[in-house]
Amino acid sequence: MKFKYNKTPVNKFIGLYKETKDDKNNFTHYAISVQQIEELESYITSLENDIIILNNNISSLKTGNEINLNNLINEYNNKLIKLKNLHSQKIDNLHSVIKDHKKELVRVNALNGNLLRISRERANQERNLRPKKSHNGFVVLNRQSLYYKVYSNVKPNPKTKQLNYIEFPCFKVKIQTPFDASICFELIEDEMISSFSSFIKDLGIGVWYKYDSIVSQSISKIEDFIFNNEYDNFIFKHSYITNFKSNLWDIEIYTKKDII
Repeated sequence: MKFKYNKTPVNKFIGLYKETKDDKNNFTHYAISVQQIEELESYITSLENDIIILNNNISSLKTGNEINLNNLINEYNNKLIKLKNLHSQKIDNLHSVIKDHKKELVRVNALNGNLLRISRERANQERNLRPKKSHNGFVVLNRQSLYYKVYSNVKPNPKTKQLNYIEFPCFKVKIQTPFDASICFELIEDEMISSFSSFIKDLGIGVWYKYDSIVSQSISKIEDFIFNNEYDNFIFKHSYITNFKSNLWDIEIYTKKDII
C-alpha cells in the first residue's frame, strides 16, 4: 500500500520558504508537515521490517530445502552402498563357484586323460600294436579309389547352363582309432581331433577341411579349390563311425590322392 501525503508548492526566498499560489511552473520546492515526515519515516521503517521478514523466510526456505536435498542424497547414497555391497558379495560368490568348477574341470580332465591313455594302451595291446604305450593307435583298415561328385549349395546362373557339381578321382580311406566306441563322442572329440591331426602328417596329408565350408562356395570356386589347392594331398570330407565289431571309433576320410 502506497503512503500518501499532502505537499505544498513553495518558493525559496532569502533562505526562507513561502507558499505560493502561482502556476506550478513558478515554484521551486515542495513542503510537507513534520507529522507527515514522521508518518513517512514510520512507513519506511515498516517496509524495512517487512523486507527483513521476507529475507528471513527466504533463508529458512533455502535452509530447509538444502536439508531435505542433503537427506535425499544421503538416503540414495546409503541405498547405493548397500546395493554395491550386495552385488559385490554375489560376484565374490560367483567367482568362488567358478574357481571351484575350474579346479573340478582340471581334475576331471586329468582323469579323462588317464582313462583315454589307459583305453588307448589296452586297445593297442588287444590289436598287438607295439609299443603299446607310445603307439598312436591309429590303423589304416582299407583304401578305395573312386570318383566323387561335390555339389555346390550355391545355385548357378541359369543363363550359363553350368553344372552345379564337379566330379573328380579321389580316395576313400577307413582308419581305426584307439578310442573306445562305448565312450560318448563329445568326451573324446577334442583328443581324437588332436591325435588324428598329428597322425595324418605321417600319411602325407597336409590338412583336412570341413566339407560344409567347401560346398558353401560357388562351383567355380570349388573347382579351383580341388584342382589348384596349395596342398598336394588333403582331406575334403570326413566322418566318424562307431564300429561295434571292434568296439572302437573309426574315421572315414576322402582324400584328393592316395596316402603314403
